[in-house]
Amino acid sequence: MPTRGAKVVTDHFENSYGIISADRYAAYKTLLKTGLFLIAYCWAHVRRDFLDLAKGYEEFFDWAEIWVQRINFLYHINNQRIKASVDSKEYEKLQEKLQNEILKFHSQLEEELVQFQSEFPSARRKVLESLKNHWCGLTLFVQYPWVPMDNNPAERAGRNPVVGRKNYYGSGSVESSEVAQMSFSLIATIELWGLNIHFWLNSYLQVCAENQGKPPKDLNSFLPWKMTPEELKKY
Repeated sequence: MPTRGAKVVTDHFENSYGIISADRYAAYKTLLKTGLFLIAYCWAHVRRDFLDLAKGYEEFFDWAEIWVQRINFLYHINNQRIKASVDSKEYEKLQEKLQNEILKFHSQLEEELVQFQSEFPSARRKVLESLKNHWCGLTLFVQYPWVPMDNNPAERAGRNPVVGRKNYYGSGSVESSEVAQMSFSLIATIELWGLNIHFWLNSYLQVCAENQGKPPKDLNSFLPWKMTPEELKKY
């Protein structure tokens, strides 16, 4: 798409509803206005806020590290909860422990917001205010255990295109961006099927070359979900 504006998001999720795991990009927040979505904000981004503060302000290093450890502890309890059987007593204990830690976390947040209300510069207050403003979305994982605490899997999935975009300075036109989009989607699909992308591309391009530079009429032998077990083994 030519832009990353709110219309891109609303058009993409038209006639949909549910919980979206996302960062704090403002365009996603427009979905909240529809009443059809909840946004589970990413704890990894919150954690990064405190880490960046620790790097940028030496005097706040110890303070920021304490908050990072608090976040790490929430991850630890939630990871234990996810591994437990939902119907087990262990799960009930971990659920209660997580809820209690969330309450303590929020209490500490409110206490320090009051404490730093008149602080200048406002670096610490700014991080805490962002945490408070996104609190409802950040704590959805407590009520809905299938919702992840962060969107790291999605971020990792998009890392290769993002790094590539930085290296070749993006796409110079809508047409080139569409070609890039198709290429990324193609490569990701082949990788998800566990195939060797280099061998797959070489085989496909060889057939195109033998067909006078045109795609073959029958693509079934190159579509993983259409391949026979023997054909899959080749790749």
